[in-house]
Amino acid sequence: MPYSRRDLIGHYVTPPGEDKPCQHACCRNYRVRLEHAPARRLHRAPEADLMAHLAETRNEREAVRIVNELERRDRAAERKEQRQEARRARYAADTMERESIREYAYVSAEAETRGHMLNRRGEALGVDPRSLFTGPAARARKYASPELLEHWQQHGRPTEAFFAQRDTRLDEDYTDRRPGRRRRAA
Repeated sequence: MPYSRRDLIGHYVTPPGEDKPCQHACCRNYRVRLEHAPARRLHRAPEADLMAHLAETRNEREAVRIVNELERRDRAAERKEQRQEARRARYAADTMERESIREYAYVSAEAETRGHMLNRRGEALGVDPRSLFTGPAARARKYASPELLEHWQQHGRPTEAFFAQRDTRLDEDYTDRRPGRRRRAA
């Protein structure tokens, strides 16, 4: 297993699950005592070591350093939790917005096509018309009625590309052509 984590001295040690000091000959198993460690070393010290050192220290200044480090870690954990909560809230809001847009697109298409959203093959197979609004374009073209295809040509489909603000209209001239092939002259 490669050396994947640093000890309090700053040397890489292995395996990552053990809290042993560096085994290199240059260190001779030297262990940095926390009372002599600079502040940047306290950042890497395990919380258990900090708590043990806090319990045994008699130096008030050293105790303040350790308490400050523990409070810094608590504040960092709290900020991380707040960022995650904000990210979850943004995701939920985006999901609700997308669902409302999809519902509006479905209702407006249903009103414009007067309920004729599937062709005969789609009706025979029992395809859900809502699935045509978010699925692949080939499937939408395969099962959608001509009225629905015309509606999508004017208004677009609410797919992931739609939310990324790309063109989602079903343009036959564009989608039938294969990349790198020329069109025959009629």
